[in-house]
Amino acid sequence: MARTARARPDTRTRPAAHGSRLAAGAAHDPASLPRPRTEVLALSDPIGPPAARRPEEALELVSLALSDGDLEAAVAQYERRALLRPWATEPARAATVRGLLTGLMALRLPLPVTVCAVLPADDLALILAERRISGRAPDGRTVELSGLGSTMVRRQPDGAWCIVADAWRLDGSGITG
Repeated sequence: MARTARARPDTRTRPAAHGSRLAAGAAHDPASLPRPRTEVLALSDPIGPPAARRPEEALELVSLALSDGDLEAAVAQYERRALLRPWATEPARAATVRGLLTGLMALRLPLPVTVCAVLPADDLALILAERRISGRAPDGRTVELSGLGSTMVRRQPDGAWCIVADAWRLDGSGITG
């Protein structure tokens, strides 16, 4: 009976090939190992933010996005040249919607909104709503702000509603330490 010889794997250590990063006997020296990649890859979100299909839904989506810490979803509810004044008691200043929302989101507190009235007029709608921010900020300070605001939204060509102008009047004890 003929036997077929099988090659056995060579389990002996072999010297590294010339030019290899690992030299013979260096496998136990961590400094000689290639460094792992440490950069963070930026991936785009394959699912875009939701679009408001009713005028008041634009406000609701901003509120949900800010409460969830999703800045891109909040900014997506505003037209590119939209105006936002969250502190209606302060003089107007040049600031971007993204910058103002980033500041609010830094509080890491829920931002519920209660829609009081929607006044539609063709492709525009005025929304009156109440907002509230309450709790402890990451630095331990107490935050108590609430107030009424008005928001103008416009129907986009795709049927979605986006915020054109947003003015809030957040009052209360504010941010105390």
